[in-house]
Amino acid sequence: MVYPGSTGQNPLFGTSASSSSTTGLHLGRSTTNIPTLFVSKSVGGTPALNVTATTALSASAWHGVGVSINEAGSSGFFWQDGAYNQVAAADTFNAAYAKPSAGAATHTLEVFDYGGNAAPAANLDRINCIAIFSAALTKANLDAIFNAMRGRFGI
Repeated sequence: MVYPGSTGQNPLFGTSASSSSTTGLHLGRSTTNIPTLFVSKSVGGTPALNVTATTALSASAWHGVGVSINEAGSSGFFWQDGAYNQVAAADTFNAAYAKPSAGAATHTLEVFDYGGNAAPAANLDRINCIAIFSAALTKANLDAIFNAMRGRFGI
């Protein structure tokens, strides 16, 4: 559950800044509050994944936000408040990429930061829960988690 208290480019969590020279990932939001996912493998100067959803998070409201990647199936999707948050007018995006570096992430995992980045979240932003799973979740899985939690936030 995420509460963007303002509009602006801010991190949700991550281990790398928006740089292909680092190893890691981050989930954040663009300058217009649209969820973004960046995976860097620190090889060749090109990010492994750099995907932006379509629908913005409204400021000053709680949202369920998720992203799921099925590496075996080379697909992924953004999820927001019980629905797909489309990428380029499609429910899923191509998540095929060469495996990231086997080395450690460049920075430690940080909440409301990208790991070593000097752009922490605005002071009105809030996160209630971050859950990381070792399997790709389905939309139905994310719907069930959201439905179990949403009443606590009045949504």
